Amino acid sequence: MVRGIGKVVLEVEDQDRALAFWIERMGYELVQDAPCGNGRWIEVRTPDKAVTAVLSLRQGQRPSSPEALPTSNIVFFCNDLPRTYEELRARGVEFPQAPVRQPFGWLMFGDSEGNRFALTPYDETDGGRTGLGGAQMKRRSANEAAPSSASSAGRGGER
Repeated sequence: MVRGIGKVVLEVEDQDRALAFWIERMGYELVQDAPCGNGRWIEVRTPDKAVTAVLSLRQGQRPSSPEALPTSNIVFFCNDLPRTYEELRARGVEFPQAPVRQPFGWLMFGDSEGNRFALTPYDETDGGRTGLGGAQMKRRSANEAAPSSASSAGRGGER
């Protein structure tokens, strides 16, 4: 049985520049840096040690998408979005705009290689699925789905 995802590949144009970005600006740790083919096999690990990213030399053209969307299908999470935004900006990470809710996440940032990623708040009360806490989701769901008293009376009070 598949139990999770252990590694993801991030395509980069310059492995040294990418390594510096993920270690110095994003706070990841170096797991492995070994010769491999025309480049190196470089692995960096997230601060929570849950996922390892392989910094692989890009094969072909850089992915493209409209400027308002990420170019990567990897979505990152943090516990405190405003604080993380300020910390990463202070370290030189580029954001096209301040935090604002988007359909793909809450915030977008770019790496040193021209990739754009979504960054969303993680909330342990709902397993990180929505970026909203369990209590907030219940309130939002109740407000969106609550029938009026007249309509529930017409159905015998059932919901």
